[in-house]
Amino acid sequence: MEDAAEHRGLEVRAYATKGPWRRKDLALVAAMGPVFLSVGWQTARFVGLLAGVGATVALGALVLLLEFWLVEFYCWARLDVRQDLSNAELCVVKPRHAQTRRAHKCKLTACEDSGEVSFSFWNARYVLDKKSGSFERLTNRVEGTRFADHLRAPGIASARGLRDGIRKWGANEFAFSKPEFLPLLVEHMLAPFFVFQLFCVGLWCLDEYWYYSLFTLVMLVMFECTVVKQRIRNLETLQQMGHQPQAIWTFREGQWQRVSEHTLIPGDLISISSESGFAETFVPADCLLLAGTGITNESILTGESVPQWKVSVKFRSPKDGFSWRRDKQHVLFRGTTLIQHDEDGVSHLSPLSRQKGSPDGGLVCLVLRTGFGTTQGDLMRTILHSTERMSANSSEAGLFILFLLVFAVAASAYVLYNGIYLTAPEDRDPFKLALNCIMIITSVIPPELPMELSLAVNTSMLSLFKKFIFCTEPFRIPLAGKVDACCFDKTGTLTSTRLVFEGVGDPRRDMNDLGGVPEIEVPKDPACDATKVLVGCHSLVAVDGKLRGDPMEKAAFKALLWTISKDLAKPKKGNPHLRGGDRYMLKILKRFHFNPTLKRMSTVVLKRAMEPSAPEAAGGSSAGEYLVLAKGAPESLRESFSRVPDDYDEVYLDYARRGLRVIALGIRRLQISDPLVVRGLSRSQAESSLEFCGFATFSCPLKPSSSETLLSLKQASHRLVMITGDAMLTACHVAREVHIADKPPLILKEAGRATGAASTAEAIESAFEWATHDGTTDIAFGLSTAMELSRDYSLCVPGKVVTLLAGLGPSALRQVLPFCSVFARTSPDDKEVIVKTLKDVGHTVLMCGDGTNDVGALKTAHVGIALLNSVKPAAPRRRRKKTIREWVEEEEDDSLPVVSLGDASIASPFTSRFSTVTPCVDIVKQGRSTLVTYVQMFKILGINCLSSAYSMSVMYLNGVKMGDTQATVSGVIIALLFMSLSNTSANEKLSAARPHSKVFCRYFMVSMVGQFFFHFAYLYGTYRYALTFAGDDVAAAPEAVPAGAPGNSTEADPASGASEKEAGGFEPNLVNTVAFTVNFVIQLATFAVNYVGEPFNVNIWRNRGLAVGLVACVALTGLLISGAGGPDLDSTFEVVALPEELKVAIALGGLGTWIAALCVETAARRLFPERLHKNLLL
Repeated sequence: MEDAAEHRGLEVRAYATKGPWRRKDLALVAAMGPVFLSVGWQTARFVGLLAGVGATVALGALVLLLEFWLVEFYCWARLDVRQDLSNAELCVVKPRHAQTRRAHKCKLTACEDSGEVSFSFWNARYVLDKKSGSFERLTNRVEGTRFADHLRAPGIASARGLRDGIRKWGANEFAFSKPEFLPLLVEHMLAPFFVFQLFCVGLWCLDEYWYYSLFTLVMLVMFECTVVKQRIRNLETLQQMGHQPQAIWTFREGQWQRVSEHTLIPGDLISISSESGFAETFVPADCLLLAGTGITNESILTGESVPQWKVSVKFRSPKDGFSWRRDKQHVLFRGTTLIQHDEDGVSHLSPLSRQKGSPDGGLVCLVLRTGFGTTQGDLMRTILHSTERMSANSSEAGLFILFLLVFAVAASAYVLYNGIYLTAPEDRDPFKLALNCIMIITSVIPPELPMELSLAVNTSMLSLFKKFIFCTEPFRIPLAGKVDACCFDKTGTLTSTRLVFEGVGDPRRDMNDLGGVPEIEVPKDPACDATKVLVGCHSLVAVDGKLRGDPMEKAAFKALLWTISKDLAKPKKGNPHLRGGDRYMLKILKRFHFNPTLKRMSTVVLKRAMEPSAPEAAGGSSAGEYLVLAKGAPESLRESFSRVPDDYDEVYLDYARRGLRVIALGIRRLQISDPLVVRGLSRSQAESSLEFCGFATFSCPLKPSSSETLLSLKQASHRLVMITGDAMLTACHVAREVHIADKPPLILKEAGRATGAASTAEAIESAFEWATHDGTTDIAFGLSTAMELSRDYSLCVPGKVVTLLAGLGPSALRQVLPFCSVFARTSPDDKEVIVKTLKDVGHTVLMCGDGTNDVGALKTAHVGIALLNSVKPAAPRRRRKKTIREWVEEEEDDSLPVVSLGDASIASPFTSRFSTVTPCVDIVKQGRSTLVTYVQMFKILGINCLSSAYSMSVMYLNGVKMGDTQATVSGVIIALLFMSLSNTSANEKLSAARPHSKVFCRYFMVSMVGQFFFHFAYLYGTYRYALTFAGDDVAAAPEAVPAGAPGNSTEADPASGASEKEAGGFEPNLVNTVAFTVNFVIQLATFAVNYVGEPFNVNIWRNRGLAVGLVACVALTGLLISGAGGPDLDSTFEVVALPEELKVAIALGGLGTWIAALCVETAARRLFPERLHKNLLL
């Protein structure tokens, strides 16, 4: 086998443990230990020997930590690669498609009975396939299996088979371990950043910064405790999700028995009844429906509010192969609720169970997948493991820290050079020199960095949560700030789901007096075939006396005054158009559900007369008439009609231009009297030789906020695209209303030539042509001309062209699709191809949809937003006075809540409880805010790092050191300002300007370097000016370097360079006071200048925490500079009084550098704006 085996985005490598004498980590420590001991002994005898022992121990600890942090280092040090996986002991798994491809160690286990080698990763089990030599995810592979095999499934035949199945598949539950607080806290404290900060705390202690060290340590520990507590609470919430286990009738060992759903395994035969006695009947696993018909609510998975019909596979051809993607109408998914069901008279279990097939009259189902292997299980795994966050571990953050490290190393090298070559040996303090060199380097990473970045993303998630927008993948929030192409489904997303039935237009009738298309009217004739199709070809269901299902079908029933009782469609009692002997009812015998590829549906029904005296439930006993009723897209159903009117196309296209949704209706009267023959009709047999009976038209009003929302996105430099399965002209009409098509529409239509075999670019170009909206102008179609045409027209392309171009390859798709505004009559596969193509040409894509047909596109997009139409946000409660206990609980609950199953969707990482597209704007605004906060944090960090590198190097050489209290106060204030910066709110209005999306760009570098230049000039100038006032007072500086150091030979007495110990510790002086106040002014200026407010965040004055903090700090700085605070304030902050001239210089210099930095930032932002995608300039 190869070194790496790939399966579903996993890279797997197998290893075995080395013997002790072959371990490279032990060899490294054993080799370096004697070296350390020898050098220590030669340098300082016994003291050096102890130092060598300490260095050896430190090296060993570092090696252990590296093995804990880096799985690759652990493998290099302790393991051997194994080509033969059967002899391996553990494996290293690396997800290929995660935000951070961190490797994970997994223990390999072998089954004693079968010798099966496997490992578990992210709640999924992977098993070694001995034929291919690679690991495959353990799943019940039913893709492509014949329906005949499933229909003969015997269930679990023996107790041994049950035991083997449970051992193989595990329990049918979402079981995961919840760690204890202390072990999890220790794990967090062993993280690289935390260990690094502990090391820095130790350095500060050695330099006698006791308060600052204690403050930093407490802050780090509190942050980690908060993270651990939140993580445990989230896991507890996840454990409580889902439904309570129910007892299920299961066919095992030749008889029906009730068992807990936790014991179900693939291959079990179960019976599910909507009348089980529970408040709700939950489907316990992903099951294939073998007998019966059911209606389920799948909103917990998809957010789709329309109930889904589930039909048995017994009428499918036994030779057909099962497909998860195509045969969803036969599958009941775990976690969904069974609303209603009808059992079949018999099933294949009837001869075995001495019953009709199920003991409770329920649906007979075959269990296909259980536990985390189900569709709901995949959603749970996403919630559990998609917790990537913007952190200091991201690649861009790491590169930027390395960039700053270059300057820190340079400053440290400068200090080291002065200490070694420019200082007399008798005055040199090696320990102090080494300590300060290391501290300069470690100053690159501030202790509050991980808190700042985590808080930025968590604040955004909390803001979205308060707007009933939920996110299962937090790392996508900054991606929302980069979005430049927004794609929308039409029906149910931009337009309302409450359609209005306008009536039926029939081209067979005489034209009106004006010579136009037939008038649209609601059918009133009892014998009208259109009425039969509209009320007999449907997927509606009556639940508690109310119709549930497709809004279009409900609108037709409401207008025609018909109702449903199970599969019986009959007129309402008050229907004025059907009286006496005209009254009839329709019973659906067989239903061919809507197919998005065929774009039609059909039913086989029995029409019976209704006797006024007969009970309505019975519906009479007289023989009836068998009918095939069909409806669908006019262009799709046309081939099924035996004859169509001459003006067929002209009529339905005219209706579509008005923005109406047009459905063709067809009927066929069967000359068959045997119900078994009728039930055995295949779809192709039923949907042939139909008689055309008119066009049903529906108006689909826009949702209230659609036009306003899309206009806002368009004005904010976003490309808008509509991807719908509706008719082209209807889509164009809506696209104009919502500002997607802001230019004259140009529609790609067939040129009258055959397109079925168009497999070359030339054939496709000759088979289609561009036409204007009214069909008066034709333009030749060419792949290379799409970009030029898009400058003057809004291009509209049918899904058929997308499919044909996909056959030519990505190059053909990239030539056409990125320049189109409307895609109509698209299948789910077409939608996915369109979104992928937009990504391939460099767009950051947002996709918003509401139905299961959008799942592929929503998952493919950078930012997928599913609208949960089935859920309504909770109404706001009336405000009342809160108790102290409620205030405390509210503060505790202000942390980020975990996303629940009802709020998440298998369709996309973002979900909204609102059915409008307004959340798209909220997500983009919050994404921009997070992205801007992310970039500005690193710029502030960069400027402060460069300033501190200078302060800790050059000024250290000249005797300047910050006091412990100064360091602590400065650290506290900076941490609070960073928290306020992270906690900012997004601006209420989207702007046409786009935020800078990268740290390494011209704007960022010019702004950072330019601001630092002025800050450096201010810092260096005030320091040199302060030396002219210091005189002999500089001698009081405890950290003054020896006589050889530059600057001390002229400004201070060489003999006064006493050590800190001799000086009795830190004592404030003039130079230290100037350095502290100037550095503080620079830090405040950096925060104030680099805060990015409007147009992405709220104005700085509306960020109360930051504004109040800056004003208070400026006031404090003014008191320290002026001395107005008195001796007590000076003593608290360890500063001395300043001369009047120096006060003026510091104040004016601070104002000057503040203004200069603001000018640099403003100029850089205007000179180097974020570039728009080239397609947005067309």
